Amino acid sequence: MKNQDRVTAWVCSTFGEAVLANVSERALRLAEEALELTQACGLDAATLHRLVDYVFGRPVGEAGQEVAGCMVTLYAVASALGVDADAALETELARIQQPEIVARCRRRQAEKRAAMLGCDLRECACGRPSTCESGWCGTICGFSPM
Repeated sequence: MKNQDRVTAWVCSTFGEAVLANVSERALRLAEEALELTQACGLDAATLHRLVDYVFGRPVGEAGQEVAGCMVTLYAVASALGVDADAALETELARIQQPEIVARCRRRQAEKRAAMLGCDLRECACGRPSTCESGWCGTICGFSPM
């Protein structure tokens, strides 16, 4: 099974298809992880703020090419750090399958959503009552945080 299919299956089983389908939320999670990696590499917030201004001052790219660019750059950073990216992925996929980690991910996802988007944890941003621990209504409601 391809790595993308393995990750997709995990996201769907942990958070549901509506969360997987929410491109804005997935992009925010990618940005969060990228920021955490840059922080671990010793960069400061001021540098990243300048980078945000630079990127958003340029034309919008094509999503497929930007995904490829992220992957190429991630592998390059991993090499610079002496990290085997493929082995790190295998380790992470094994870790996030553990029931206590799944529960923690669901709890943290709801907390982050509330903190970033100002959502009530008892209801989806679309106004429907949430039906799962993640705080989403369980339908593809069209909610977009952006």
